Amino acid sequence: SKGSWCYVSNKCKLPSATPVPYTNVAAKRCSHLDESLSHLLIEDAAKLADQQHLDQGLIAGHAYIHKDMLVSEVTEPLLEEIKNSQEEKDGVLIWSMRDHFARRWVVRKGAIYEHTLNTTKRGWDVKCIRDCHA
Repeated sequence: SKGSWCYVSNKCKLPSATPVPYTNVAAKRCSHLDESLSHLLIEDAAKLADQQHLDQGLIAGHAYIHKDMLVSEVTEPLLEEIKNSQEEKDGVLIWSMRDHFARRWVVRKGAIYEHTLNTTKRGWDVKCIRDCHA
């Protein structure tokens, strides 16, 4: 979209690409040729976060519409409402700063992906837990 910016390789030669210090990426204004985070498979977005040493929550926060609530507060009727909403098509991140390290969900295309803190790797494990599409 006109107002979005994208990360690209720091080897990108476009004049609009500005290197991001201490990373191997650059930022530029998106065009219709650029792939959006919200269009990546959730597993690929998680891999991208690991490869770039970024918090998976940061990637999810940029990729999906945020719903400020804890997973423990999500009822079945609310979950059905989220699944049937227009915003769910691109993905909805359910997470709240009230418990930064609590489980997080991304609801996308009917599936639920859970983000669980992994203190061993100092990051988040991401896996599909419901209505997964093989």
